[in-house]
Amino acid sequence: MRTNNRRGAALISVLWLTAVLVAIAFSVSTTVRGEIDRATTLSEGIRCQFLARAALERFFLDYQRNGKRWFTAGPVYRYSFPEGESVVELVPETSKLNLNSLPAEDLAKLLLALGQRLDQAEILTAAIVDWRSPPNPGQVSPFDAGYLERGPTFLPRHASFQDGEELLLVHGISRELYFGTLRRNAVGELVPQGGLKDCLSVYGTNAQVDVQSANPAVMLALGVSEDGVRRIMEMRRVTPRFEPMEWSLLRESLGPAAGRLGLGGKSMFTLRATARLRQGATLSDTRRSVAALIKFDPKPMVAYHLLRWEDNVLADPIW
Repeated sequence: MRTNNRRGAALISVLWLTAVLVAIAFSVSTTVRGEIDRATTLSEGIRCQFLARAALERFFLDYQRNGKRWFTAGPVYRYSFPEGESVVELVPETSKLNLNSLPAEDLAKLLLALGQRLDQAEILTAAIVDWRSPPNPGQVSPFDAGYLERGPTFLPRHASFQDGEELLLVHGISRELYFGTLRRNAVGELVPQGGLKDCLSVYGTNAQVDVQSANPAVMLALGVSEDGVRRIMEMRRVTPRFEPMEWSLLRESLGPAAGRLGLGGKSMFTLRATARLRQGATLSDTRRSVAALIKFDPKPMVAYHLLRWEDNVLADPIW
């Protein structure tokens, strides 16, 4: 009887030990699988980023070889590599409004178009205008008093913005409002939603904004109706480069606000490259984008000046 009891106890101990070992093995395998997935995602992201950089370098090489004739290909350039596919978007700075001279009324409309409440838009507009306006001698503005309460304390320059990222120092401007954020579209996919960075620039314009690459919020701020913006975006998806005749027909249907929209840019451009890796006959879902702010020079020996380089920027999934 005692022998049977000992055997039963030993069997139960073995079963418990087996269960514990199975649980440990399952936990370890789950952890390893998660780490492998994270490492794979990180590896794909790094490879995508370098593929996007290679696309920009290829664009610069093509521009040096062909000059301004290369621009006639359109605002979107596609490159195929053994590792994957890349798309380079040529975005003129004239697709953005001028940060230093935009009227306060248009600035408030832009903030409303980016989803700010009316009271928030009014406060942010006043803060931006206060930052770029000369100070009143002997007086401290309400915004100056708020800046003095921060640590370390500082006062606004009360002069023209030298760079768009200076907006991050302005009262009430969050990183999400400046850089943009992600939102879900109609099918549940996360897509970038632009911010002030995509709408304002120290090199921007208050005359005619490039309709081929302007952010929808910019067009809404200029008075284009929501239906008009929708038709422009649909036309972009069909033909990234507008033909003058096609644009003329669409422009007539947009009303008076179309007078502030035009085609093309000048010498300042943002080049944004987005890359995807090849996975057999398809492309991976991983995307990475890099961007460069370029000033093209008419001198043949100079070609262009690189003013800024940015890694891991938000970009719309254009394919």
